[in-house]
Amino acid sequence: MFGKSKKVLRNSGNLDNKGYIYSNKVMPYDNTEFYDEVEISNIDIFLLNKIINECKKSNSKLILLNLPSKKNWNSYSHDTLSKLASELNLDYYDLNELSLVDWNTDSSDGGQHLNYYGAKKVSSYLGEYIKNTDLVVDHRGDEKYASWKKAYDKMSNKLN
Repeated sequence: MFGKSKKVLRNSGNLDNKGYIYSNKVMPYDNTEFYDEVEISNIDIFLLNKIINECKKSNSKLILLNLPSKKNWNSYSHDTLSKLASELNLDYYDLNELSLVDWNTDSSDGGQHLNYYGAKKVSSYLGEYIKNTDLVVDHRGDEKYASWKKAYDKMSNKLN
C-alpha cells in the first residue's frame, strides 16, 4: 500500500511544487486494467498507526482518501480500504465512486494518473469539501506559509 510511494518521493527532486508534477499530456483510458489486489502488510499497518498517533498528538484529523485512477481501482481495493478505515475509526473517501473526471481527457497515461485537467477537477472538489469543514485553517497571507503562495504563483505563471 505505502511502499510504492517511496519511489515517487525519492524521484520528486525539488519539492517547490509541493509534490505536484505538472502534465497537460492527454492519453485516454484504454480499457486495460493494471491493478493488483490490495494487500496491506504489517509494516503498512505499523506505519499507518504511527501516522494516526502523530495526528492525535497534533490534534489533526486523518482521512483516508483514494484518488481517481481507472487502472488501479477495483471493488476489492475499495472494500479493503473501507474495512481498514472502519477498524481504525477513520473517515474514508473513495473519489473513484464519483464522476469527477473524464477518462478520455483527464489522464496523462491511459487511466493510471490524472493530468492537469483531471487534477484541477479533483482539487476543486477537495477544496470545496475542505472549505465546508473546519479541518484546515486558512493561512493565506501568513508569512510562515509563504512557500505555498510562491508555489501557487509559480504554477499560475506556468499555466499562463
